[in-house]
Amino acid sequence: KGAGAAFLRGGAFKPRTSPYAFQGLRAEGLELLRVHPQYQRQGAGTAIYRRYFEQLPQLGCGSAAMYTGVKNVASAALAQNFGLQKDSVFRGMTCTLADVCLPQSLSQLPTLHPLTPQQAVEQLLPHKEQLGGYLNINHTFYRINEANCRGMASAGWVFGDGERVLVLGSRFQPDRALYIAAAIDRDGSIPRPDLLLWAKTQAALRGIPRLTAHFFLPDGQSNPTVQEFYQSNGFVQDPSDDVVCTNHPLTK
Repeated sequence: KGAGAAFLRGGAFKPRTSPYAFQGLRAEGLELLRVHPQYQRQGAGTAIYRRYFEQLPQLGCGSAAMYTGVKNVASAALAQNFGLQKDSVFRGMTCTLADVCLPQSLSQLPTLHPLTPQQAVEQLLPHKEQLGGYLNINHTFYRINEANCRGMASAGWVFGDGERVLVLGSRFQPDRALYIAAAIDRDGSIPRPDLLLWAKTQAALRGIPRLTAHFFLPDGQSNPTVQEFYQSNGFVQDPSDDVVCTNHPLTK
C-alpha cells in the first residue's frame, strides 16, 4: 500500500506451458500462508477448516490432523470446534551451522547409508510410541506407519549404520534448513553425539545454514534426556512447542 499498489495477485500454483518453468511452490506453499492480524477473527480460519473437511471424503482420507503452537489458544480452540483433539506435543531445537566446528576430514564421521524401505519399517516402527507416533519434517507430522516409513526411505530421508537410525530431510525450501525427525539407537537409547555431527556435515555439504530437530514430550511439557542430548551438541530451543490435533488420536 505504501508503494501505491491497489492489490496484489499471488498463487501457490502457477501452471506453465513449459515443464521446466517455475510451477509455484504448489501445496507446500499453502503452509506458508498466514492471515494478517488486521483480518483475523473474521471467519477466514473457519472457512478454511470447513473446506478442508469437505475435501476429506473426496480424497479418501479417513482422518484429519493439524498442528499449532501450544501457546496459540485460539488456533487450538478452532481445531477443537471441528472435532480435533490434542494429541502429541513436540519441541523443536535448532543449530546454526555458522557456529559449529565441523570435522576437517569425512573419515572422522560415522558411516551411515540410506536405508531401504523395508529396513526403515523394521527400524522405526518398534519406536513408534517412544517417538510420539509422528515423524516431523518441515512441520509436517507424518504418522509412524509402514507406508510412511517406506515413503520416507524412498525419499532418501532415512539413514542408518546397523546400530542407530536417523531421519533427516526437508519437504520444501531445502536451502533454508534440514530437519531431524528421529535420531535413536536401535535399542531405543540416545545415540552417540557423532550422529548429530554427521547430520550437521550433511547440511554443510549442501550449503544449508540450519539444522532443526523435533522430539516428543511424553508429558506434554518436557523430555529432559533428549533435550540435554541436543542442547549439549549446540542446539537451542525454539520459541514455542507444537501440538498435533487430530480426530484420530494416537495417544491419550
